[in-house]
Amino acid sequence: RENCSVYLHLGAVTSAVWVYVNGKEVGFSKDSKLPAEFDISNFLIPGRKNLIALKVLCWCDGAYLEDQDMWWLAGITRDVFLFVRDRTHVHDFTVRSSGSCEFPYFDVDVDIRWSDPQDKDEGGMQLTVEILRDEKGGIPALLGDADRYGSDLTGVSVLSKETLDVPVSSATSRVTQRVRLSIPKEAARAWNAENPYMY
Repeated sequence: RENCSVYLHLGAVTSAVWVYVNGKEVGFSKDSKLPAEFDISNFLIPGRKNLIALKVLCWCDGAYLEDQDMWWLAGITRDVFLFVRDRTHVHDFTVRSSGSCEFPYFDVDVDIRWSDPQDKDEGGMQLTVEILRDEKGGIPALLGDADRYGSDLTGVSVLSKETLDVPVSSATSRVTQRVRLSIPKEAARAWNAENPYMY
């Protein structure tokens, strides 16, 4: 599809793997217990059968670092699949909170890393970041667990909201933006591992 990228997802491969598409090397990974993803868009030939091949080795330098007293069986140990994303998408994000009871607000910084920011001709995309609070415990439904929690999100309130323009760039494939949201101190709810609270 136009303006989309095709990715190969390898759930886990022990312990080193090279990826080839139509005889051309795409990339390499050597962490046997973590997923690896490869953008194979530029290696595919539209309208034809495409051959994806993996070269797997049992041993690499990483194998000695991650030795966990386990059976060493080389191969593909988790799911492998292809998926499609829009070229402009959120590649990764990081959330950091800061603040003190001495201040009226708690600040939450969200670093958003974009993959393939908009071309100058595409402008106009926006992203909205919200911090939600719910005393009924319905927020997990927003995270995809609707079967367990139901879809009743009454009582959910927006504590903070910011909208930012998706960056426009034709010179780089990765751009990071930071957005800061603030939560009033009286609306914040402190928590720890023993008494968690989900925002």
